[in-house]
Amino acid sequence: MDILKQIQNDLLSQGIGLSTNLRRAKVLASQLRSADLGDWVSQELDGYKSSDDLPDYRVIGTGCVGKWTNGYWMVSQRGVQLNKIENQALKDFLTTFHVRDGNTNDRTTCRQ
Repeated sequence: MDILKQIQNDLLSQGIGLSTNLRRAKVLASQLRSADLGDWVSQELDGYKSSDDLPDYRVIGTGCVGKWTNGYWMVSQRGVQLNKIENQALKDFLTTFHVRDGNTNDRTTCRQ
């Protein structure tokens, strides 16, 4: 189980990326003959095909802002009053983000 110790050590190292450890976990899954671990690692690396298959940590609650005008004035970056929206599917769409992409590289980009 040297690969397990390597994964554990690398997870604590700042210089080793997550995708590297996921690829090592795929090797470990093969050695253990664990289809469950192998499937999970594959989906983490390659992405999830369906939102129904996503683990809870890949479903993120979000805020919703907009630009509002009445023809005379305009305000930007103001929250949407979700209590005014009656359609629950629309509310869920506006306030939930499903992270289905895989982790194919070791860099993450965030925009603010």
